[in-house]
Amino acid sequence: MTKEKLKFKISGKNVVYEGKPETRVKDLMDILAKMGVNDDIVIPTFRENIKDERKYTDEQIKDLYKSAVQARLKKKGKPSEGSAGLSKSNPTMKEGGKMQITLNYKGKAFSYEGLLSGKRNALIQLLAKQNDINPTAAVEAFRQNIKDGEDWTDEQIWGMITERIQSRQAQNTSLNKSEVPPSDTKENLSSGYYAIEELVGMSLKEKEDLNNFIKQVLQEPPSNVSNLISNDPQLGGEHGDIDYPAMSRNAGKFPVYCQESDTSMKKLVYITPDMPFEEFSSIVEKKFGYKVSLSFMEGDDLIILDDDDVLSMFLEMHMNGSKLNLIVSKQLQRRNSDLCSKEMPMSSNAAFSSSSEPEFSNGELSIQNVSTFTGHTLAVYCCSFSPDGGKFVSCSRDRSVRVWNMSDKKNTVMKGGHNGYVLSCNYSPKGNLVVSSADDRSIKLWNTKSNSKLSTLKGHEDKVYCVQFNPTGEYIVSGSCDNTVRVWRVDSASKIAVLKGHSLSVFSCAFNNTGIGKYVVSGSDDHLVKIWDWEERKEVRTLVGHVGTVWSVRFSNSDAYIVSTSMDHELKLWVSGTGSCVRTFAAHKAPIHHAIFSEDDKYLFSCARDCVVKAWRVDNGEHVATVTGHLNTVYHIDIKGNKMLTASLDNTLKLWTIESKN
Repeated sequence: MTKEKLKFKISGKNVVYEGKPETRVKDLMDILAKMGVNDDIVIPTFRENIKDERKYTDEQIKDLYKSAVQARLKKKGKPSEGSAGLSKSNPTMKEGGKMQITLNYKGKAFSYEGLLSGKRNALIQLLAKQNDINPTAAVEAFRQNIKDGEDWTDEQIWGMITERIQSRQAQNTSLNKSEVPPSDTKENLSSGYYAIEELVGMSLKEKEDLNNFIKQVLQEPPSNVSNLISNDPQLGGEHGDIDYPAMSRNAGKFPVYCQESDTSMKKLVYITPDMPFEEFSSIVEKKFGYKVSLSFMEGDDLIILDDDDVLSMFLEMHMNGSKLNLIVSKQLQRRNSDLCSKEMPMSSNAAFSSSSEPEFSNGELSIQNVSTFTGHTLAVYCCSFSPDGGKFVSCSRDRSVRVWNMSDKKNTVMKGGHNGYVLSCNYSPKGNLVVSSADDRSIKLWNTKSNSKLSTLKGHEDKVYCVQFNPTGEYIVSGSCDNTVRVWRVDSASKIAVLKGHSLSVFSCAFNNTGIGKYVVSGSDDHLVKIWDWEERKEVRTLVGHVGTVWSVRFSNSDAYIVSTSMDHELKLWVSGTGSCVRTFAAHKAPIHHAIFSEDDKYLFSCARDCVVKAWRVDNGEHVATVTGHLNTVYHIDIKGNKMLTASLDNTLKLWTIESKN
């Protein structure tokens, strides 16, 4: 079995690694041994991450960890745990276990006599004291000084340093209030005193020597970092043309390299995890001096980066260790087929286009736009009809959940909302409840009569992209970027099943439509569609065929079929009972966000980044119609009888009527 991307949760932090599910126990122990965690962390971490943890006693878990530590020390040729921070040089052992140790930073080498166990901590202390420290410089210094630095991911290294920065800030606050002697001013603190006070096992002379070195470094004038990296190929500066922003402006951000499509020029920009696409593209455009189109390679696929969802996916891949460069091209070079049919207002992040896919009908269906609903101030990600079709719920990047009346087009914002972008919503079968999920990791239940929040369901460890009620309204299914699918009981707001099997983010999930909805289907960034028996907590089958992220999955109303849509521009129809793919539709010329069956299962309706909605016959795959109207990506569709509702990046929802001409 080939390796796949897996994840552990250790001390509240996610650790992503490449491994095999059957060696998960060994991999966890190896990672814990490499991190050098305390014994009291091992057992709870093991039980949280290993599915069949009940088979192991506490003593067996301790023995496994001990064996992993011994194996690691033997492999590294180290006599004790204290050697984890060895320098790349060969220090000379002194009496009492001390050695001559060297730290290198900003071109200076400092040698001092101390314990091996203190070197990594001393380096972290030094880096944490730098006002202009940033992830790139920190990782480079760590790998230069620490022998096993390559064993640590960039995120782990930066995480240790940011944790130390926060600790130091808290300590300095305390010292300034009560502990600093009168002669020790804030200037002394900022110059490096107290920088390593809390290190264990270091003599006063060691502390004094290291503090003096830190002071010496801090008193140096700021170095020209762009000169330092411009000659270093490892930092992407082989062409000498990288523009490195002032590091003091980039605290809390991480670097992304952008390369012009027709030259070798690279420029470095900084981004925060929650930065919207419009702001990010504006930063890139200022760097290059022209309107840009952005893309990146995922394996052999060229992915167009043109909205918040794809930017979020790119950032997640980047932070999980994928070395991705953004490809920058002039906006005129972008494929017209990926653009919308109408010009966007200047505030939009969509590109202008003079040509696009036209409306089409084979005469079988008449689809007419009868109303447009405005009120959201940012992209509308999802929508869902009430059972009687008289109302609908929508959710948006503007963090609101709104319930709309079809008759007067008025809307009510649900009280006590999310603390992040609201990604999914669904009306309950009885019409008395609404559920929503967001990138704040939470799921919320709302009362539609009082428009108030009933409860918050917590448990997911990352953004929750999808939620849906089962046919009876007793249960909710959710899918998350923590790679899990979860089932919740509505009346108690409690989690009753966690379904693990996807190796990457889950973007879509749905119950089957008959009975209580015994089965759940899910689609993921790992390109797979999975069917689960959630009552038995087991995977039934995996549907393989897509070559891109699966954005949407849905059972037909009869449960005979499943439809899935993907970043690969394809729509696939599967037989739910066997998992066989009976038809692939080359449906759109852009990534497809959603597809849904008509209530009689005769037609499929799909929407995509090409800003159009298309209709297809289920029995023979014939293209029935294409309708236009939205000015940007269409994210979601819902159908009730002969009514169709669509939600879009253009901040609006549209109501359509569907009439058969037969």
